[in-house]
Amino acid sequence: MRINMLPRARHAWMRVRALNGRRELARRIYPTGLWDEYSHEAAILSGWLDFTAEHVAASNAIQQASAATLDIGSMTWFIPDFYNADYGGIHTLLRFANHFSEQHGVCHQFVVVGTMQEDRIRSLIVEAFPNIVISRCLRLGSFDALQAVAPTDIAVASLWSTAYFLLRFNATKR
Repeated sequence: MRINMLPRARHAWMRVRALNGRRELARRIYPTGLWDEYSHEAAILSGWLDFTAEHVAASNAIQQASAATLDIGSMTWFIPDFYNADYGGIHTLLRFANHFSEQHGVCHQFVVVGTMQEDRIRSLIVEAFPNIVISRCLRLGSFDALQAVAPTDIAVASLWSTAYFLLRFNATKR
């Protein structure tokens, strides 16, 4: 008995070509591997976003100095660049800020760790939440620029990369 292998071979060959086509498409979409890009970005950020034991000690000293109950009248939010205040984590953060303003009279300072201009930050926030009380909005591009951030009662980092700036911001009670 003879089996005709031609249809099976043709089908197998078509599957191989389809798989190679998908690989080629993936290479075109991602010219470098995803992990290659991640590794490159991580290498850049690890040289910039770092801290020392002195940074941690200074932050801990501030926390201990104001360990008692605290009346909160002002907050600093360290946030990344954003382009839509009605979506994702930034929306949730702004809902909290809005609640604190409406229910407790808290005034907010928004510090963007990124490239957005101050007037754009404010307009996006106010457009989404007109009742948020904002003392100021500013942009930081380096740790040295922390000198421009006004003191507040508490401060919050909203993304891991903004936490390095919060760690060095010692003009807060918590």
